[in-house]
Amino acid sequence: MAENRAGNPAGSDPAVGWNQFLRIGLAFLAFEAVIIFILGGPVLGDSDSTLLFLAIAGVGGIGYLLLGTWTGTWLSILFVFLPIVFAVAVGGTQPDGSSASETPLYVSWTFLSLYFFAPAWLVGMLISFLTRTYLGDPE
Repeated sequence: MAENRAGNPAGSDPAVGWNQFLRIGLAFLAFEAVIIFILGGPVLGDSDSTLLFLAIAGVGGIGYLLLGTWTGTWLSILFVFLPIVFAVAVGGTQPDGSSASETPLYVSWTFLSLYFFAPAWLVGMLISFLTRTYLGDPE
């Protein structure tokens, strides 16, 4: 059976691709929801430290990078900003006054999404494009 550069069998059912896309997207959303809950929510959300911020940015950024790499489609942009909804649910929309910045979690997550997470997703998309284009022997 011939394979195309993406590694999928030629002539495979499109439903298989959609199922994989949805599985990866939902796994990404679950991963980011856990990160938001543990690092930004009721578990560690009350601590206001640079180390916690770097942990959120690093671990969350890895999730966005993997989303772009593993899905390999521009449609995954649908999943990029959905974790902000989780941040609203976990942190609410009002600052709680417990941190020095007094910034609601969803505002912080939005800034991280615009300036760090979305570029990490784009790098993942670039990696996916390059590996799809240049892997394998020339035909």
